Amino acid sequence: PALPISEYEVKFQGTWSALSHPTDYPTGSAHWSGLVGATHNADYNMWRPGGFASPGVKAVAEFGAQSTLANEMRSAGDDVFKTLRWSGIGSGTGSRAGRIQVDTCHRLISLITMIAPSPDWFVGVHNLNLCDGANWINSTSIDVFPYDAGTDSGPKFRSLNQPTRPAEAIHRLTGTNPNDPLSSFFGYKPVPKMATFTFTRLSNPTLSECCCASGSPVYVINFEAAWSRFRHPDVFVKESRWSKIVGASHSGDYEMWSPDAVAMAGVRNVATMGSPAALLSELSGAGDAVLSSVRGNNVPSGIGQVVLRLNTDASHPFLSAITMAGPSPDWFTGIHDVNVCPDGNRWIDGPIEIPAWLYDAGVDSGVELTSPDNATNPQEPVFRVNATKSFGKFVVLRKSSNSTRYLKKSRVQQRRLNDCVKMVEEHVNEGARRSARDVDLAIVSDLRNQIKTLTAHNEKLQLFEGRNLSGRQKTRNCLSMLPSRTSAEVECLSESMLSHTSLWSVVVCAYILDTG
Repeated sequence: PALPISEYEVKFQGTWSALSHPTDYPTGSAHWSGLVGATHNADYNMWRPGGFASPGVKAVAEFGAQSTLANEMRSAGDDVFKTLRWSGIGSGTGSRAGRIQVDTCHRLISLITMIAPSPDWFVGVHNLNLCDGANWINSTSIDVFPYDAGTDSGPKFRSLNQPTRPAEAIHRLTGTNPNDPLSSFFGYKPVPKMATFTFTRLSNPTLSECCCASGSPVYVINFEAAWSRFRHPDVFVKESRWSKIVGASHSGDYEMWSPDAVAMAGVRNVATMGSPAALLSELSGAGDAVLSSVRGNNVPSGIGQVVLRLNTDASHPFLSAITMAGPSPDWFTGIHDVNVCPDGNRWIDGPIEIPAWLYDAGVDSGVELTSPDNATNPQEPVFRVNATKSFGKFVVLRKSSNSTRYLKKSRVQQRRLNDCVKMVEEHVNEGARRSARDVDLAIVSDLRNQIKTLTAHNEKLQLFEGRNLSGRQKTRNCLSMLPSRTSAEVECLSESMLSHTSLWSVVVCAYILDTG
């Protein structure tokens, strides 16, 4: 069935004049380009601070051209609901209005218009949520300020083209950014607003509900770390550990971090020093965009578990978290913008499993865990570190009796995993074999060849249930269930370890640590 639709008037009122912005004001030529806008879901992103301008956004910001961005919106398919375009406005203080529709699955609106003339400057709104909790917003006004698309380095309104290579992240222009006396905004404290967008709901005045999911459920983020020299022989040192983890629930207006975006100060401090203070301060200062934030424990070794609990609501369905991989130049793992209410009507129970990959914050060029400080200048966007195996996983689930059972089971598994680490380390230290990895995995390979015939599920189950089997046979049965890591496998591993703590148990542990 069709979702309830609401219609909004979008009004733009320019406030850019020689009186409000006297420095370098382009008398006689100040105007606004044609506006481009869309209502969309959280999977579409027109532009955002810290991100990089798409070709469409670049075309609007540099030339006021709409067609490329309009094509990008069409290519977004169902992620974009309705679009809005209007022609240019002939003065910096001109105004214009238009109408656009939203529905419960497309409650966000983004808009952009070029500050003209300018190198690549624009004003706009990104990911504004027109649904406040459970009700459509009747009216709201947003003051907008100048942004630089990061594609042209001209400092003045009438600067000649100076392409920025490589392109920089989209950023807000201030009195000190750029810190250049030639800048048209240099010295403003602060830069005055350049325009105001006003959104007024027009249709269905008796329909107040926007069909958002009700309630304020608590969600659990369970970080199950699995970083060991057996899984990551080239990216591991004895001191490997995870810093105190920081998590937050937030709206689409806030972004803690994401690949290809430039890391802000809080994320930089976590990634380089494991310090959460600056990030927690940023979260506290984010206003209504962040609902709740929390600092969790650290993991003093590569393997362990940390649990975060965060409140959510319909306006703040996104979850993000971050923890430093230490020691390292600027590497971290985490999750970003996990939407636990993606369609606006239904909370996901979970579990949602997300591999814990390593990311580089783009501020230090060290290539090894213990590399000396080597600042990256200019700073690069966040990118994923090349690794063939994840460093564990994040599991997101709604707090319930099921989540309690899951966490209890996870704690047991992490404990057994730690036992495996200790057992294999002791095996290596005793020098019983020339190399636990080479020899044990060779034995594992031989065992795996022997169990290839054990393909029928009922055969595996019968062998597993044989209570009078030898430790070697029990180990075979365990291996026949890998790498699914089912509860039966964990129980079998435990039984094998308790009843036959010999080389065969070490083999099982080494295999699990290596393949996970």
